[in-house]
Amino acid sequence: MKSITCPECKNTLQVEDSVKVGDVKECEFCGVELEMTNVSGEVLEFEMLEEEK
Repeated sequence: MKSITCPECKNTLQVEDSVKVGDVKECEFCGVELEMTNVSGEVLEFEMLEEEK
């Protein structure tokens, strides 16, 4: 398992080792959705998904 820090609530989230670019992870603490934009070894980069209005 890998971990990331939610940019919204700052809690640590566990992410499966099989995560790939385009996968979406929902923060179990605050509900924000994070889309993986770069997965390279131990480095995970992500962006918050904007809610559609």
